[in-house]
Amino acid sequence: LSSYTTLQDGDVVMTGTPQGVGEVHQGDVFLGRLKCGDVTLLEIEWVAD
Repeated sequence: LSSYTTLQDGDVVMTGTPQGVGEVHQGDVFLGRLKCGDVTLLEIEWVAD
């Protein structure tokens, strides 16, 4: 990534959907974490409507 663009503080990098990911169903619970090394900077959990 850094070979063709410069990242700045606050930039968000997202990737595509990995193989094997299925449909999202109502009530499914998701957990997202933003980490820097071993330190968790942000953690959020949400339930699909």
